[in-house]
Amino acid sequence: AAYQQPITDTLTGIVEYQYLDSHFADTHQHAVLGSLVWFPVSQFEVRTELAWTTGEQAGLDLDDTFSGFLRFERSF
Repeated sequence: AAYQQPITDTLTGIVEYQYLDSHFADTHQHAVLGSLVWFPVSQFEVRTELAWTTGEQAGLDLDDTFSGFLRFERSF
């Protein structure tokens, strides 16, 4: 499930929840993600994301795993 909300004309916020469960492999995960997308000029995007994950994937414990990225994208 995800929700996207424009904050200003050039800034958008996104909140997302994911659940994964596999009956064939020992995998179950919960993830909460938050993103901010900024368009400082036309056809240029700055996106940041932070994710928190908990669960287990193929025997690997993912409790309280944090990840994130910062992305710059230019369209031509």
